Amino acid sequence: MKKIFILDDEPMFLDWLEDFTESLGHSANFITSVHEAYKLLQTTDNEDFLALIIDLNVPVSPEVEVLLQQKPKVFQDFRGLFIAQQARTKGISGKRIIVYSVHDNAEVEEICKRLDVSYIPKGRAKVLKDKLSSIISVP
Repeated sequence: MKKIFILDDEPMFLDWLEDFTESLGHSANFITSVHEAYKLLQTTDNEDFLALIIDLNVPVSPEVEVLLQQKPKVFQDFRGLFIAQQARTKGISGKRIIVYSVHDNAEVEEICKRLDVSYIPKGRAKVLKDKLSSIISVP
């Protein structure tokens, strides 16, 4: 059984997503901070996770804040972008990465296009479910 990597610090959102992930026959690996996500990406194999779902607004540690200061301001404002970029740099296919947020930001959308990852606004649960289902159904 493969895991779904979920970076989000909102437990209310995680409850329904965990149920949905399990209904698809997979388990969720919840991460609630950029620091945890960064460490996990550094220590796991690219194939350990079937899909990555990344919220843009998550807490960051002082250690990762130093790395973010070297990035454009949009990465400092929307810290989940850093994790999406790290996953792509590691070689994880953009087709397996979903970035989502309550923010509708043209600069974020442009970066997601460049990273070749999906960008889905929060509040569109059906769109998120459909995208996750399509990722899981690919052999």
